[in-house]
Amino acid sequence: MTVSVNKKWLMPLIAIAGLLVMIAAMAGLFNHKITPEVLLPKTEFSGDTYSVTFQPVAEPENVPATIIAQQNTLVSSRILAPISDLKVRAGQIVRQGEILMTLDDNELQTQVAQAQAQLAVVNTQLTQAHLQLTRAMKLQAEGLIAVNDLDEARTAFDQLSASKTRAEQGLAQAKVMLSYSQIVSPIDGKVVDRMAEPGDVVSPGQVLLSIYNPASMQIEASVREQKAVQLDIGQTLDVEVASIGLMTTATIAEIVPVADSSARSFLVKLDISQDRRLMPGMYSKVKLPAQREQQLVIPSSLVIPYGQLEMVQVVNNGLLERRYIRTGQSVDNQHVVVISGLAVGDLIARQ
Repeated sequence: MTVSVNKKWLMPLIAIAGLLVMIAAMAGLFNHKITPEVLLPKTEFSGDTYSVTFQPVAEPENVPATIIAQQNTLVSSRILAPISDLKVRAGQIVRQGEILMTLDDNELQTQVAQAQAQLAVVNTQLTQAHLQLTRAMKLQAEGLIAVNDLDEARTAFDQLSASKTRAEQGLAQAKVMLSYSQIVSPIDGKVVDRMAEPGDVVSPGQVLLSIYNPASMQIEASVREQKAVQLDIGQTLDVEVASIGLMTTATIAEIVPVADSSARSFLVKLDISQDRRLMPGMYSKVKLPAQREQQLVIPSSLVIPYGQLEMVQVVNNGLLERRYIRTGQSVDNQHVVVISGLAVGDLIARQ
């Protein structure tokens, strides 16, 4: 029994030991170590050097932005009725006042006809009452009827006059309700989307179409507060819309005077010239004015590529040594900004 248990654990232990030996070999534990000084020996240097200094460098900043439509509207129904005709589709250009869709108006037409008939009846009655009032005034002047009879005729005429006013108001209201059966575009623009189809029953307030005006495009950008406070209304900035290959300018129209406390930025809106390719929601970039800041700059010719790394040869106490650096943006195609690896006063060998 004991022999069987020992054999059971022996093979896993051997496998683990072999794996550890393999890892150690791959790590180079069994290889002869060569010191860095042997690979990269320091040598004496007495040639020309370049002294690292701060230089003013303009740093442009591109801010992500979004194309928006300044004039954007939702078209909704004002009555409860089924859609009988839908004349537009997404992407179609429409004009202000153009009929977009028609709702079933049979019931509304009936209401208008009833209001017209009611007004006609009241007009007939009012005409008769006016004749009676005129006759009563003449008879009362001749002393043939009492004053009370004249008052009754005048009261009847006044009541019918009020009825006519109410009937006219009812007819006007019925016509207004009938006009709601034809839904028209409130602006010149392009249809973004339609949310209903012919045959659908729509209710008051239900959104049916979305329209924006392509001639009123703007750009919205969140600009960090250090940069935003340096911008002015009317200032022109360069803009890029990469998806359509557009490079143009835009004018600052508005700077919202309240900062976003979470992002420490201000919302800036810019007017952009009309281009039929621009659509709301497109990604764009706004180039902010460059500011000159002091940066470590060295000639690009002194940077030595080393695989995916970069290095320079620094002269330290008369000895030449290699030092890895990290570079940033290019300056005038002849110099480069050094982000790390060097300090002011370091001497770089010109060789």
